[in-house]
Amino acid sequence: MPVSDPSSPRAAGWSEAVESPPRRARAQLPRSSVGRGGVPLLVLLAAIAFAAFAHGATAPSDEGPLQAGLAAAAAGLAASVLIGRGLVPRAAPLAWAGIAALTGFAVWSGISLAWSVAPDRTWIELNRALEYLLVLMLGVVAGSASPRAAARLAVGYLGIALAVALYALGGKVAPGLHVSGLFTLDHTANVARLQAPLDYWNALALTCALAAPIALRLAADPALLRRRRAAALSALALLIVCGAQTYSRGGALALVVGVVVSARLGGLGARSLGLLMLALLASVLPLLDAFANPHLVNNNVALGLREGDGAVFGVILALSLGTLYAVARIVISRESDRPPSPDRARGRRRLALAVASGLVVVAVGASAASSRGLGGTISHQWHQFTTVQGGQAGNPAQLISASSNNRWVWWKEAVGAWSAHPLDGWGAGSFPVTHLLYRHDQLEVLQPHSVPLQFLAETGIVGALLALGGLGALLVAAAREVRRRPLGSAERGLAAALFAGAILWLVHGLYDWDWDIPGVSVPAFAALGVLIARPGSRPAGERSHAFAVTALAAVWLTLLVFAVSALVPAVAQTKAQNAVADLPLAPTSAQLHSAAAEADLAATLNPLSADGLRAEATIDERRGDQLKARSLLLQAVAREPYSEAAWIELARIELTRLDLRNSRIVAARALALDPRNGLARLLAAAIEYEAAPAGLSATATGTPLPGAQNRSPGATAPR
Repeated sequence: MPVSDPSSPRAAGWSEAVESPPRRARAQLPRSSVGRGGVPLLVLLAAIAFAAFAHGATAPSDEGPLQAGLAAAAAGLAASVLIGRGLVPRAAPLAWAGIAALTGFAVWSGISLAWSVAPDRTWIELNRALEYLLVLMLGVVAGSASPRAAARLAVGYLGIALAVALYALGGKVAPGLHVSGLFTLDHTANVARLQAPLDYWNALALTCALAAPIALRLAADPALLRRRRAAALSALALLIVCGAQTYSRGGALALVVGVVVSARLGGLGARSLGLLMLALLASVLPLLDAFANPHLVNNNVALGLREGDGAVFGVILALSLGTLYAVARIVISRESDRPPSPDRARGRRRLALAVASGLVVVAVGASAASSRGLGGTISHQWHQFTTVQGGQAGNPAQLISASSNNRWVWWKEAVGAWSAHPLDGWGAGSFPVTHLLYRHDQLEVLQPHSVPLQFLAETGIVGALLALGGLGALLVAAAREVRRRPLGSAERGLAAALFAGAILWLVHGLYDWDWDIPGVSVPAFAALGVLIARPGSRPAGERSHAFAVTALAAVWLTLLVFAVSALVPAVAQTKAQNAVADLPLAPTSAQLHSAAAEADLAATLNPLSADGLRAEATIDERRGDQLKARSLLLQAVAREPYSEAAWIELARIELTRLDLRNSRIVAARALALDPRNGLARLLAAAIEYEAAPAGLSATATGTPLPGAQNRSPGATAPR
């Protein structure tokens, strides 16, 4: 490798990077401490990769093993921290205050079991809050062990995000590729909008947005080799192409926020802007091909049609990325001829501001010149934002649509639920129940698509203040730690990119349900943990051996309880679902007995859920034992009094038995819990018909029970 002139700007940049304070700090740390710092980082990266490729780890069957794995890894690291002579978790007082607030939120979520209207979901939410705390603490341990932990986590996460993006784009480029029993890329068979492997397009877009500031920072880093910088810029273009095909406006907004925050906090803003423009230009041609091709945009297109056009799209994408790589190397090689200039940087910022202002002026002018006029256009856009829609937009027009995709409706439902119980909420994870009480349509949803409103509706002011206050304290502490690094250094730049990811995760959570998606939340908490940490070693003789052993035993016991708490609801839910799903159309007596035993085990494992009892009732009904099925459903509604599904099944059983009195009472309860439920209304009508068949009585109408419609949500289902 040729040696450059030490006096050249490029060589000077290399020298500064090698001699930066963070690298000197690393040299002062014990070798064992630095090596041990890699273990928690590997655990975090493994957790991030698992969560992403396990459908975002949103289901208990995926999240439970993730939580148990984190607990096992934490148990091993706890022994090293408490008994070893290496590093200990260190952070500023503000950071510990944030961790304490989030711990308080987890405790409050657990306490809400006492009044929750969805106790089984409250258990899952408690485990999720503890999961994020565990990830946060693992990040603190990693950051305390090595001052380079932030840079390593950033590069590692970029690699995972690129693997996710390539897998997602594989659904367009090579949908016919599959390996039996391992994977298939035909995940765009029914929906062309990219969403795999997280199974939610906005989550995929957020994954790309979280990684984009890291790729841009690496591309702008003058201390890196040209080929690595060009490769990082090509990676950025790939992330942009993937994120754009999710048609996620929230992801696009998050990307802008992340890039701006990273550039402002990490330096190299002017250089980053120019490279970002190159990446955007390189993504234009493949996106034009993808958006203009009906076989790549429309849903339910035959595989043969998608394979041919997807191959063409893949070639265009590869050529665009290859061209970008070559052009980037040329542009980067000429940077030394034009060293950074404050005047040139200010000129670029002014140009960017002028372009943005021009776009705003053009948009306002076009609205004013339209047939609706400026006021009419604003009114029309607001109407689109607040109008209920039956389905999600599935084409590129989604990117310029003003529709909230029903978020406005769900936000109002969350505010209504919070106003009924402002202090303590309805219980962690309870929105699926309260949504049914407050909705005025047939839409089904599990979260209000806003993390702050979700906290308010489910845990009240107390829970929202603890969670949001804790996150705010962690962000402030992380920003301070980033600023402690030398401006312009590689460590400062990558730390700023990680911090930008945490900020855009929080921004994205304002209008989506990211808290319930570990696939995007685990990376954010890992980044916060690494950033708030302060590297340092333990003073000799600081802690007695007896105290360390006692503390380790307590930590291990706590982690064991958490691991069991994580696995039990996951196993119970899986067994309850499989007990019925695995039954053939004409099961034998032995198969019914085995399925009933599996459902009974599910009911025993999770005493807060009615799923196992409902599954067992279904099996007993197929056996012809309606009395046993009725008894099980009575137990189910006793466990979950707010489960409208259990009440509907019980009403159907009572109607089958022609117990009109009980069936009327049960149907009324189901309608009180879900006034808009079509099946509950049909059951109520059938009950009234059986009680007084139409034509035999002048008063028989065959309509739902009086008061079933237009019921005031606040007055139904008293707690």
